[in-house]
Amino acid sequence: MSVQTILGKVGASTVTAFRFVKTNALVIDTASAAGAATLGVAAETAAAGKTVQVNISGFCEVDCAAAFVPGEIVTSDANGKAVGVAVGEHILGVYMPEPVDGVIRNSVSGERIRINLFANKKTLGL
Repeated sequence: MSVQTILGKVGASTVTAFRFVKTNALVIDTASAAGAATLGVAAETAAAGKTVQVNISGFCEVDCAAAFVPGEIVTSDANGKAVGVAVGEHILGVYMPEPVDGVIRNSVSGERIRINLFANKKTLGL
């Protein structure tokens, strides 16, 4: 699955690459509420008022603030980093690491991980 992207204008603060982003009054800002809906993942760092490319679905990389096992679903924390999903939070993607020497491994908090970003984000209702 190839990644789908869009372009948008950054709001008042710099958007950092590999972080979840949201729309805010027709501009793009870093996601700032844990578990909330997002637009996608910033493909590049862009300053306020500049254009930024955003991955909206498909495989992409995102910074994480938690450890994951392959196949685990992810959402955003208040800093735009990937964390595990709790009840009522939006499912933004799934951790899908590429094998290294034939081994698929768990991630470590603080790494940049590969996810399959979902275009239609839903809430987790357990």
